[in-house]
Amino acid sequence: MITALYVLLFLWSVWCVASRQVKDGVVGRLGYSAIAIAAAAAVFSKHAATIPVSNSVIIFAVALIGARHFTLKMLHAWHASRKQP
Repeated sequence: MITALYVLLFLWSVWCVASRQVKDGVVGRLGYSAIAIAAAAAVFSKHAATIPVSNSVIIFAVALIGARHFTLKMLHAWHASRKQP
């Protein structure tokens, strides 16, 4: 079951990197790449110590992508409100 979640995370993040529909720029693509690499490492690694490190990387990368999305959304709203007279 856990392996299926890592595979799903891997496929989702690879899609986000490769798709033109996702417009997150270089920083977002680096975050999605980090998720893909960490998920692949969790699936294919033979060492038990890899799983906690992979989980930490995935959580951190998702949090950074979320924070980036929130910040850019707020910045866009602030910029749009300044344009109106």
